[in-house]
Amino acid sequence: MANTDKIRVQFDFSPEAYQELNDIQSDADASTKAEAVRYGLRTLQWLLSEIKAGRKILVEDDGAVQEVVFPFLARNGRSKTKDRQT
Repeated sequence: MANTDKIRVQFDFSPEAYQELNDIQSDADASTKAEAVRYGLRTLQWLLSEIKAGRKILVEDDGAVQEVVFPFLARNGRSKTKDRQT
């Protein structure tokens, strides 16, 4: 697919989710809502690759380091991505 080719995708959002998308677009300084969604997809792709590789995602807050847990990505302590590969 050439860079000029595009596929149109349509989403239905609740008013609350649409407002979240607007907020994300603004906070991410994205020029369009589509760009904000692409940022989110790239971030999720990175996150999934890190989880698949067995890495932990950590955050530091005022000197305290804590692991970030994504329960919507894990099932029984294993990522859904790993489950699909077995």
